[in-house]
Parts: sequence; C-alpha cells; structure tokens
Amino acid sequence: MTILYLSIFSVKAQSKVNFIEGGISYYVPSGLFGQNNGNKVGFELAYLNQIRENNPFFWGISTHYTSLGSYNAIVSQVVDFYIYDFNSTTTTNLWGFNGKLRYYPDIYTGRFEVYFEALMGFNWIFTYTSKILESDPDNSSGQFDEGHIAVNYGAAAGIQYPAGKNFYINLKGGYYPGLSVPYYALSNKNTNLQTTLDAFELKRSTTDIMRFELGMTYRF
Repeated sequence: MTILYLSIFSVKAQSKVNFIEGGISYYVPSGLFGQNNGNKVGFELAYLNQIRENNPFFWGISTHYTSLGSYNAIVSQVVDFYIYDFNSTTTTNLWGFNGKLRYYPDIYTGRFEVYFEALMGFNWIFTYTSKILESDPDNSSGQFDEGHIAVNYGAAAGIQYPAGKNFYINLKGGYYPGLSVPYYALSNKNTNLQTTLDAFELKRSTTDIMRFELGMTYRF
C-alpha cells in the first residue's frame, strides 16, 4: 500500500473521505474538432465522496469550462433610424458537467498515489454575443447565437502528491470523446464582416477532446 494511500484512508478510518478539487485545464481538441478549434486553457472543479469506509472507490461530480474562440470588434448598427457604434464580442464556449468514478489501485509509488477515472456526462457548446453601446457603456445587451448539448464519456489517469495537511497536488490527463453537434468556429474565410458572428463559420463534427489538468485536492 503506498504512503499516500495510507494517509488518505487510515486517518479517521471510521468515517468516509471527501475530496474537493480545482485546477487549470489544458484542452487539446482532436479530429475535426481539433482542426476547427485550437488548444485552449480552462478550469475544472470537482467533488468526490468515498463509496465506503476504507474503500479505494470514489464517486463524484465535476464541471469544466473553456473558450473555443472569441472575436471582438466595433460594429455599427441602425436602431430607430440612427446609426450607433457597439463594442461587440462573440465567443464560442464549452461548459461540461460530468459524473465520475475514481479508483485508487494498490500500486507502490513512494509518496505518489496513482488513480484512474471513468467519466460520463455532457458538454454544452454555445456561442454568445454581447454588445456594449460605445457612447453609453452602461447600455449593454446579449444573445445566444447557437447552443447544443453533446453527450461525452472518457477515461483518465492521474497522480496525487501530499503538499501539506489535507492538501495534495493533483496531475491528470484523459481522453474524452463526444457526440457530433453543430457549433460555431472561428474562420478566416469571411472577410466582409457586418457583425462579430460573421467571423465564425457553422461546423459540425464529433467533439473529442484530450484534457490535461494541474491543480489541488483538499481532503476532509
């Protein structure tokens, strides 16, 4: 049994262990999804609960977010027969919600603790445009241009290392395939831009992603 495994499960062995995790994620969209979206930085938050006392299985939930592309410009729009300038920003976002199962195998790695995860849930891929009136910054509006839910699943492997009482450094990498949905991706083809949405092109593909994470785990 590894040292960290013992530290996680032997202290207060009569009660179940809980984890709260947070970290920075590095997204690498793959396949056609990768051709339309570059590597992105985001974040993940998760909560896990030990299934039974002194048991290496945990279950939990997580959420993660990244921007898949953004375009900002000053655009002119006719409102009530007058021309107004707006600071407009269009962004395609990926926001995921997942259930997960984690297993800590009995692997001897010194102070490092190895774990494996299985995950299933969905990604909400949506494009949103916000506009702020240049002459009156307090006057703003926004609208959803496109939004679809893609079921996803996957597996990951990670390691934890103790960084103080009840805190651990967490490093993880995984592959998460997703079903096919339409989405807006930044495009260099559109040169005549009337709105910031014109800088995007509607695509459709599977939404497969590799994701690497570095963060902290708090045990309680």
